[in-house]
Amino acid sequence: MKMVLIHGDSLKVLPKLEQKVDLVIADPPYFVLEKAKVQEIAKKWDFFHSVDEYREFTIRWLNEVYRLLKDGGSCLVFWSEKHMFLFGEIVKQTHFKLHKTIIWHYPNVLKGFSSKRWINTFDFVFHLVKGNKPKVFNAKFTKDENKDVQIFPKPQCNFVKDRKWHTTQKPLELIKRFVKILTNEGDWVLDPFLGSGTTMLACLQLNRNCVGIEINEEYIQIIKRRLNWGSSLGNVEFKFREVEEHD
Repeated sequence: MKMVLIHGDSLKVLPKLEQKVDLVIADPPYFVLEKAKVQEIAKKWDFFHSVDEYREFTIRWLNEVYRLLKDGGSCLVFWSEKHMFLFGEIVKQTHFKLHKTIIWHYPNVLKGFSSKRWINTFDFVFHLVKGNKPKVFNAKFTKDENKDVQIFPKPQCNFVKDRKWHTTQKPLELIKRFVKILTNEGDWVLDPFLGSGTTMLACLQLNRNCVGIEINEEYIQIIKRRLNWGSSLGNVEFKFREVEEHD
């Protein structure tokens, strides 16, 4: 297996990649952090000047991962309810086909957080395909793997098996399910917004190759820690690449 970790901006890195992949798992910025108290956080990874800028950003990276996907390959995109209709407009400006809309429901929201408004307990996961249908679909109906509502708790700081490292971190078992269903052993998976490295960790545990891109140096170090980067794991080859601003 090969684990390729790239430190850089996805919009600059993706056009330079040539490795064809079987699956893309993308958890891009949601463009939802607008309140003054979270502005500093937003500026780090969720800041856009306008909806038009966010739309253009999304179209650019989607077109790049489409180029890298093999025919029949799948692309899973995590997305917010706030911009649910925007995504439909965006897909029409790519060559992707929207195959299925999946709901990730997280039941572990704080009780009593608010009685004045609706509380968010789900995110969309859009299943896009390069072609008419996915070439791989390994779900087992008897294990409820192919239900369009996937129920997994959000990672928390006090979790032992799935500790929270990133503000928007997705559950390891959810990502492993997606990887298991939509790829075979030895296939290549790409994550253009790797965050704390959950997709790469899932691939490591399921014998898939992975390319991950992350712009934040802090999370690069967390990824290396979570994967025991460079350790002697027999058949695993670790590769790390820095992409400079002028590259």
